[in-house]
Amino acid sequence: MGIHETNVKKTVSRDSLKGERTQTIQAGRSCDLSVIVVTRNEEENVHDCLESILEALEKAAENDLISSWEIIVSDSASKDRTIEIASRFPVGIVRLSDDWRLSAGAGRVAGYSVSSGESVLFLDGDCILHEDWLLASLKALSLDDVAGVDGNLAHVVSDGNFFFPILKEISKSHFVSSLTEVETLGQAVFKRVALEKVGGHNPFLKGGEDRDLAYRLRREGYRLLRVPKVNVDHYWAGKKGDLRYYDLLRSSFFWSFGDGQATRWSFSDASIRGQQRSRYLRSGELKGILPTLVLLLLLAVNLLLAFDRNALVWLSVLLLDIISLAAIVLVGWGKRWGIRRTIYEAFQTTPYLVIRLPSFVLGFLIGSKDPKSYPPLGSENIISPPPILVA
Repeated sequence: MGIHETNVKKTVSRDSLKGERTQTIQAGRSCDLSVIVVTRNEEENVHDCLESILEALEKAAENDLISSWEIIVSDSASKDRTIEIASRFPVGIVRLSDDWRLSAGAGRVAGYSVSSGESVLFLDGDCILHEDWLLASLKALSLDDVAGVDGNLAHVVSDGNFFFPILKEISKSHFVSSLTEVETLGQAVFKRVALEKVGGHNPFLKGGEDRDLAYRLRREGYRLLRVPKVNVDHYWAGKKGDLRYYDLLRSSFFWSFGDGQATRWSFSDASIRGQQRSRYLRSGELKGILPTLVLLLLLAVNLLLAFDRNALVWLSVLLLDIISLAAIVLVGWGKRWGIRRTIYEAFQTTPYLVIRLPSFVLGFLIGSKDPKSYPPLGSENIISPPPILVA
């Protein structure tokens, strides 16, 4: 639930599907579902990603939820074998030019521009799709006022990694066990009519493009739902699952920078300003820095008195250290955290906020260009047109 070990995966050969159930797209032709896979140097993951998608689409067709579909790989100028591997599958492939502004949002916009599905599923190339989630999400998407549906995200981290038990506990505490309305979506399926109404993703955002889209959809009165299924296994730490603290801080920088850009672009919208203000300036988050500041103060006291030979001073500082660490352990015990998560929660707040708040401000100052000014795909960017597969 919520987190998987790296040695757990499904492999299903799809070589036999090549050339089968395939028709060339004709002018004005549409399908039930478009799957847009955004990639950048994903040679390690793209094969398994596309296999999982094909398997899930077949299952959805067997359950009469779709009768036609297409898969589009939208590649952000990869330098590895991503496109070569993807070309072995019955998919369309578009490639963004090296000199364009590259981002996850740009990949979504490029793939969307050549898609034709009444519903659109956006996935990252380092994800493995769960077929049972796709079935549940397509059913939930059929509700009139629903614009998009996602599921419980499973980060794949090695069980020997420091963050494995931490993410396992966090994922469990955030796991949705019933159909739930949410503020934002991750790897999700959307109605095209809703995307068209709000303008889709902003390709110029460095990160946070999904949250920006969710804000605009909810502003128009749409609901966003999460079904009680794992939607994808996310291999953001690679197949080895070696997640680093640097990866967490880097992700935080991009998300926050993009939030700042989106806020600047939509600054005239009071509802979006209010949501971002609540997200970045809520008192609970700012108070979270206090435990770390106390620990830093204790560290400073220990360093200053390290060369003091007064035994009473040493004993006093040692007692203060023991009391402080005991307090941290008791807080973790009261919240039913393991020792690793207790340490993580006690020490991570300061560097997280040092990264998060300034990057939001920087993104706000730089802002975003008009999404409509992003370069359109030319014939040189379309490696292969998306074929429509039919049940």
